[in-house]
Amino acid sequence: MKKYLTILCSLLVSSSISFAWASTAQQTTGQIYVRGAIVDPACEINFTLDQAEYQCYKNNKVFTSTQSIFPTSFEQSSSIILPQNMGKAEIRWMDGAEKNGLINVQYF
Repeated sequence: MKKYLTILCSLLVSSSISFAWASTAQQTTGQIYVRGAIVDPACEINFTLDQAEYQCYKNNKVFTSTQSIFPTSFEQSSSIILPQNMGKAEIRWMDGAEKNGLINVQYF
C-alpha cells in the first residue's frame, strides 16, 4: 500500500511539474488531496503543446487515451473518461487567455 502511495505522489508531482513547465506562470504553491484507498497504480499523464496523453495500468497491461488541450477545442472545461473506465480527467482553464489550467483526475 505504501508503494502505491509513493507511486501516486511521484506521478502527481511529475505531472504537475510538466504542466507548470508548459505554462509561463510561476506558481510556487499548491495542494494535493488524496481520499480513499489506492488499489491500482495511478495513471500517467504526459503533455505536449496541444494534447494530454493518459496511460493507465490495469492487470499488468497499459491502456492509453488522449485529450486535446488546444484552447479552441472546448469552452471553459472538458472531461474525458480514462481508459478501461478507470476514472475521469477534467481540464478547467484558470484564466481568460486559456494558458493556465487545472487537471482534476477522479478514479472510480
